[in-house]
Amino acid sequence: MGTPIPALPVALLAGAQAFYNPIGMTRSTALVTDRPNKVELRLPPEIDAALAREARRAHKPKAVLLRRALEAYFEELADARAVEVARTQGGKPIRWAEVKRRHGLTG
Repeated sequence: MGTPIPALPVALLAGAQAFYNPIGMTRSTALVTDRPNKVELRLPPEIDAALAREARRAHKPKAVLLRRALEAYFEELADARAVEVARTQGGKPIRWAEVKRRHGLTG
């Protein structure tokens, strides 16, 4: 059911550290190493231009934006994998209103 999600390499997970974004209270994963690995990435001109515009707007280096995008991508993969596992084990979807009610978030 659905598209298979590729497994993360064990080496990648070995250096991962979870943290919470205090603004959105979302769980994120960051790699903590003594020295970051350098990766060469070739982007089409239109994507590079969009990345450069956003980097200027956010006053952040392009590398920071790319790192954050990859972290978010891997978090989404993990979430999708968890949903697939739950579905294969007979899990049933729960409506958002029910989740809020169960956790006392209705108001």
